[in-house]
Amino acid sequence: MTMEVIDNIIFNALLRHREIRLPRIGVLRVVAVPAQPGQTAGQAAPPQYKTEFIPGDDERVLSVIDYAATRYETNVENVDKLYWEWFGNATADGAFSELEIGNVGMVINSDGVYNVVMTDRFDRLINPLTKIWEQAPVAERSKTRVWNVVLTVVILVIIGGGVWFYFKEPYKEAPRPTPPAKTETPAPPVVECPEPSVSATIAVADQAYHIIAGMYSVEANADKAIVALRGENLSGRKIPYGSRFLVSIGSYPTKEEAQQSMNALARTYSEGDQLWIYSKP
Repeated sequence: MTMEVIDNIIFNALLRHREIRLPRIGVLRVVAVPAQPGQTAGQAAPPQYKTEFIPGDDERVLSVIDYAATRYETNVENVDKLYWEWFGNATADGAFSELEIGNVGMVINSDGVYNVVMTDRFDRLINPLTKIWEQAPVAERSKTRVWNVVLTVVILVIIGGGVWFYFKEPYKEAPRPTPPAKTETPAPPVVECPEPSVSATIAVADQAYHIIAGMYSVEANADKAIVALRGENLSGRKIPYGSRFLVSIGSYPTKEEAQQSMNALARTYSEGDQLWIYSKP
């Protein structure tokens, strides 16, 4: 892994519209900007997104170190060392006038006022509809609106004509069908189902291989993640991991069983692409 990985991790996190914390620097996040008036009367630009920077080390926000370790399933210590090398090159002990972040853009500090200048590529990726609207000539936008109005009128005329034709026809009562003769159906036999045994549960607690939903340096953040899992009908438990805490949503005796279960969860769990397998020593 090289220091460019840190820039790429920040880029990918913001592209998913997530907050990401840069320890001893601040928090980067993507926020929505409401629709703005257009160049001519009656026109408005669509809502768009922009990137904000908030100075300060808010530990409630996931750090780039924990995010990278979980995303790439690598050792936290390796990412930690890599980040502080990146930190040393990017800032002077957290202070900066310009902070360049790879494909995201540049954070500019002007007397304590922070502004994020996004690269064209990043701007196009998070605001595809806005860019299409800006590139379209004003005349083309007006033509589009006219055609939309015409199409709406045509659809209303067709619907109105159909309703008029339906009620214009004389009402004819359909003949009532003769009800079929009632036949007595014998009651189905009662089949007793055995009670499920405890050994039939999918995940057995505290086995060798765990499916991990997240890694946190603050225990309170791990507790919040466990509460959030309940909203998706999942149960989680904390596993100490050095100075950090892993959140496990299931454990299995073999890696193959854990992999099969993780693949199934990835299709239903909203953060399925973040799951990884941890082998308990």
